[in-house]
Amino acid sequence: MRVLTITSEYPPAPVYSVGRYAFELNQALAHQEGADVHVLCQHMDGHHGCRLEHGVTVHAVDCAVPARALDPVGETVLRNVPLAGKACEIAREHGPFDAVCLHDWPTALAGHAVASAFSLPAILFVHGTEVGRWQNRLTRSQLYSAELEAWAAEWARAIVATSSSVREELHEAYKVPRRKVTVIPPRAEAEAFAVDEDADDLRTVLADPDQAIVLYIGRLCPSKGLDILLEAMRRVGEHHPEAKLVITGDGLPRRQLMELAEGLEVPALFTGHIEGRALAAAYRCADVVVVPGRYEPTGIAALEAMACGRPLVISDVEGLREVVPAGAALRVPVGDPQAVAQAICRILDDPEAAERLGHAAAEHAKPLSWATAARRVRRLLNRLVSAGRGTQLRPIASVSVEEA
Repeated sequence: MRVLTITSEYPPAPVYSVGRYAFELNQALAHQEGADVHVLCQHMDGHHGCRLEHGVTVHAVDCAVPARALDPVGETVLRNVPLAGKACEIAREHGPFDAVCLHDWPTALAGHAVASAFSLPAILFVHGTEVGRWQNRLTRSQLYSAELEAWAAEWARAIVATSSSVREELHEAYKVPRRKVTVIPPRAEAEAFAVDEDADDLRTVLADPDQAIVLYIGRLCPSKGLDILLEAMRRVGEHHPEAKLVITGDGLPRRQLMELAEGLEVPALFTGHIEGRALAAAYRCADVVVVPGRYEPTGIAALEAMACGRPLVISDVEGLREVVPAGAALRVPVGDPQAVAQAICRILDDPEAAERLGHAAAEHAKPLSWATAARRVRRLLNRLVSAGRGTQLRPIASVSVEEA
């Protein structure tokens, strides 16, 4: 099986759920399933050109274009021009490929170009929808990206959604038939986070010895509920003045969030984006991990916290309900800072109960592996190729994270 994957995010560039999913899945496809995998990504990491990494051939292209767009959505669309050119070049020089995989709407135009030019079946991986992310309150540019998303979902031969809730969003917002969508959730493996010595060192950097670390990991954007977390931490401070909020990640609202933390007098450290061993160490040294999002389609941060056996507080949204079972975290109503504060205090008040919570989370995460996800993608690819072009596919039966 020879596969070309196009993704806007890929390590060692700064990545979030899309990049981590693409990175881990493609490595597993290469190692566990013996696929010949080529990944095309934007040149954002200082590693221009072609390299072999963990069994995957990675092509990084400079996506700078001479024209200047009016907004970030326009910039993303323009980057598809060099991506499409490079994709066709890779297909000529390294093909023939059996299929092309693309991750979310930012690569839809490039994926369509190479799929059409070389008659390749395409699989669209959807990590969350624009309609869901912005709760149906879309600006004009966001509406355009949603239309691109709907268009990509229509022409792709098959779709992989990272959760059942994303599959339902695709059906409800864009009328995508459920039979076209296979649900393959992300994974998090404890072995990748086994860095206890690094965790001890990092803890001395993040907080004083007598401080308790409340950790958030992820992109900084309105849907992640960081304003809720900051207000919750103001209330936590009334009972646990030793609690310190550590926010890892980056995004446009960073300055506003820092100003909000200062105004609320919340002791907070904004570390910026971290990856690799530093990311694993951050999870390991946290006293509690909080995922307060208004919208969490994938829940990869929650899965990683579970793999590390950390006490976890999550908002009660559909994506997180799928990946975090009852008893593996404290659930709180969406958008309720008082409930978030109470849950954090419960964990800080009772270290033994917190340890039991973290142990339950780790036990649930143990059987989840990227090899399982790769096996299901390989089965879908086999069916896609053997069915022949132009034949409607029925997806592999979607399963829950527990079953997968």
